[in-house]
Amino acid sequence: MKRLESFFATVSGIALFAMMALTFADVIGRKFVGNSLPGAVELTEIFMVLMIYFALPLASIAGAASSAPSAAAAVAVAPLVVVVHLIVVRAWLVREAMRLLGTARRRFVRWLARLGFLWIGVPGYGLAATPLLGIVPAVATFAGLTAAVHAYTSWSLTRESQRAPLAGWEKALLWGLALATLVALAGLAVLVALLGWSATAIADWLASR
Repeated sequence: MKRLESFFATVSGIALFAMMALTFADVIGRKFVGNSLPGAVELTEIFMVLMIYFALPLASIAGAASSAPSAAAAVAVAPLVVVVHLIVVRAWLVREAMRLLGTARRRFVRWLARLGFLWIGVPGYGLAATPLLGIVPAVATFAGLTAAVHAYTSWSLTRESQRAPLAGWEKALLWGLALATLVALAGLAVLVALLGWSATAIADWLASR
């Protein structure tokens, strides 16, 4: 099992480093040479898949091995995975398409993606800590969110080319997610104030579940 964990960690670490190096080289190429690296988008997507798919089993193994603190730590990593996933999707998958959108529609795409990743990505990737079976919801979360952002951006481009206004369901969905986020944050603030929770206390509570 230790060798398997080392293998997963090594592949995930190499993929993360390669993605960082490729991003750096691509930015330097665009800024100072005027050309992006050929195939940078495709390579980045491959490295992202390798990084996430080989990192998620580590969380599942941690849950199976389960000291409760290790499972709690795996859950705590979920927001970081969500942030990395969102940045890569925004920077490479829909970057060029976003430039073609008008200001209002571009803001809607950005905020719907952010809130969608928050409400779906955090619990989806958090379930990776479930012993053995956790990889299933984690992979489904990765594939589903990536496909959803791509589809919604493509649909928005079509609407933009037709000069169609924002649909009612878009506005309702965005405001609904924003309201739910504010309510959740307010509830968390109340719990912190009433119960005196700290980051350590929250971690202890998660470990006791």
